[in-house]
Amino acid sequence: MEAFTLDTSGYVTAQRATSGGPFTFSWSDLTPFQQGYVEALFASIAARATREAGWRDVPYGFHHLAPETLARILKDCEAYQGRYLAMQLTGSDATWGRYFWADRQNGIYADWPPLTVTLGDDGLIYLREGA
Repeated sequence: MEAFTLDTSGYVTAQRATSGGPFTFSWSDLTPFQQGYVEALFASIAARATREAGWRDVPYGFHHLAPETLARILKDCEAYQGRYLAMQLTGSDATWGRYFWADRQNGIYADWPPLTVTLGDDGLIYLREGA
């Protein structure tokens, strides 16, 4: 099986987590924590593609996130870090972002339910609550 590599090129225009209007984000605009979370999300899509034929041709690129998907990621990561940052004593921020995605998908957090990843008719990646 080929190793998963996320295409980090391109841009997504999304609402900022804190305030202000839309902002055009590139991969480097994300924090390492947010990057880890996004990497884990796309790795889960890649794993799904090996099991389900309909997911084999799904694009694996940062620029394939729907604007509302990226806005939700930013908001959720900021809220999580605000609550649990003091607990993160070891490991990189990217590692904690990956843990957050995995733990969320396993139903660990009441405030952050598991998400279902869907592919829209527009070819963009969307998230909805409910696994």
